Amino acid sequence: MPSKIETIVIVDPDLASQRQLEELLRSAGYPVAVSESQGEGFRFVRDVGVDLLLLSADLSDVQCCDALAEVKGNAATAGTRVILLTQGAAAARARG
Repeated sequence: MPSKIETIVIVDPDLASQRQLEELLRSAGYPVAVSESQGEGFRFVRDVGVDLLLLSADLSDVQCCDALAEVKGNAATAGTRVILLTQGAAAARARG
């Protein structure tokens, strides 16, 4: 874990995947915020500022490439690191 505690936002409409990732990251000591919708998640990224955005590639309200372009195209959020997740893969890989 890095010396600076980094805030992570999970944007995933799949509640089971969201909970698994949240539990895994919290157990590692990271502060985590969660959102089921792209709009709510991006408002958090823009208004609060986060270190990492875990973004589901399966968002129903926007295409993942459009979502990524929205984050990276905004001067206030362009420096936010983003990881795109496919359904179910992230938690399974993280558990080993």
